[in-house]
Order: sequence, then structure tokens, then C-alpha cells
Amino acid sequence: MTLPAAFPRALTLVFALAVLACASARAANAPDTVLAKRGDVVITQADWDAELLRIPAKDRADFAANQRRNYTLLERMLTTRELALEAKQKKLDTDPATRTRIRQEEDRILAAALIATAEDAAARDFELRQPVFERRARELYDVDKRKYSSPETVMITALFFSAAKDGAEGAERRAQATLAKIKSGADIGDLAATLSDDPTTREIRGRKGPLAQTDLDVSLARRVFALKNKGDVSDVIATREGDWIVRLDDRQASVPRPFDEVKGAILSDLKQQQIEAARAAVFASAGGGKEITFNPPAIEALQTPPKANP
Repeated sequence: MTLPAAFPRALTLVFALAVLACASARAANAPDTVLAKRGDVVITQADWDAELLRIPAKDRADFAANQRRNYTLLERMLTTRELALEAKQKKLDTDPATRTRIRQEEDRILAAALIATAEDAAARDFELRQPVFERRARELYDVDKRKYSSPETVMITALFFSAAKDGAEGAERRAQATLAKIKSGADIGDLAATLSDDPTTREIRGRKGPLAQTDLDVSLARRVFALKNKGDVSDVIATREGDWIVRLDDRQASVPRPFDEVKGAILSDLKQQQIEAARAAVFASAGGGKEITFNPPAIEALQTPPKANP
């Protein structure tokens, strides 16, 4: 099978259709299945699997779902191998600095493998002891149910005056002039529809929400959630992006969520804690508890002088 016309380089790709058609078929490939070949240089399923380890586990399936990206990656892998073989033919791998870099790369790969092994073992242990962690999740929920409640939310009508339009001073002038109109009886919704610089809410007369505090800029959230009664209008609120005027239209109090609704999130947190503890234990065990001995004079010699000011 040859590359599609969209790929300009002359590269013969031998793809098992199962590899790129679906994940279940891909898993059936033997490690020595040839995925791409040019001359005597090949990339196998084992090479592909090793390459994907560079990608975070949660993103691997989505990465391989893109057919064009798979072709591109395989071409790059094959080219890299060809260049490496050429470097060996020229005995570049015998250069002391290059050999040191190869050894350091091997160190990084092996260290990452050790950490991954510990993390995988911790994840498996979590699954095996699921009932224990479910009881712990229930305990955490019972101790602090408020922590697992839905957040307080508000519905607001907002006008935004962008500093990018005419600078911070210009935005403030427009906001203050608009606030004066509101205090004189102008309808804030009408003003939002005509004067606001927020295109996402202009057509709906400035309406936003429901919004939790985490949905807003910190300084804006503090002022918005300080409004007490429906219909209250804020003063001009300055943020990094510009100035706001906000009216409180409705408020929904925080509501306790049942355990079954939050159980999955609590268990996910506990699992992540277990994995992080396993990772920390690996680092703590490095060196067998021995102290690091530094060579200060030699390390000081590494320091380069600062660049002179022009």
C-alpha cells in the first residue's frame, strides 16, 4: 500500500487495515507486524506502541483515531530510524558526547518505566480493593457533605466595556456614563443590547448564567456574589480585560448532592491520591536513603557569567 497523494514524499507504507480502522482490530496486531517500510528499514507494531508511550495515556486513543496523523507519525518514525542508521554507519555513535547523551536518554526512559510500573501497580491495587475505597469515599462524604454540594449560582445581566477597544480609561468612562443612565432609569437590558462589548450576550440583552464563582474572573466574582437582592446593580467593576456593570437577576443556593451522584468523583480522587503516593514512594527510595554529595568548586565552574547589558 502506498501513501495517499496528499503525502508528497516517496514512502511505501505497509498498513494492516486493522491498524487504522479501529482500536479493537489494531490490538490484534502481533508486535512484529510491519506498519511502514522503505527499503530494508521498517517500523513495526512494537515500534508504534513504544512511540505512543510518549503521549499521555488519556490522549492516546484520540491521537491514533486520526488516520492522517498516523501516517504522518509513521513517516517521521521511519525517517528518524533511517537517519539514525546513517549516523551509525558514519560511527557518530562512538563520539563521547553522543554516547553520553544516549546513556542519559536511556536513563530517562528507564526511570519513566519504573515510575509507570509503580503507578500501574497502584491503580491495579485500587481496583482490587475497590470495596475498601468505597467505604472511605462514604466516610469522606459523611464528614463534609457541604464539600460535595452543588455550588451557589447566579443569573445576571451584564454589560462589558473592553479595554482593548479604547484603553482602560476609555472603558471606564463609557462604563461610568452607562451606570449613570441606569441610575436615571434606563433599562439595563436595552443598554446591554446596544452598548456592551460582549458579543456573546448582546443579542440576549446581557443575560448570563447560571454562573458559579469559579466561572467568573476572581475580582468580578467577588463583587457579583456580594450583591444581596434581586435587581441590585453593581458599581463599575474593573478587571484586567475591562469594566463591568452587573445586575443580580436570580440566585440559586448551594444544594447538597446525594452520595451516589458524587461517589465516582470521590473515588477518582482517591485513586489519583493512591497513584501519586506510589510515584512519591519511588522518588523517596532513589539512592537508597544515602545523602547526595556535591562538588561545590566543580559546580561553581559550571556557572556562566551573565550577559553584559547593551
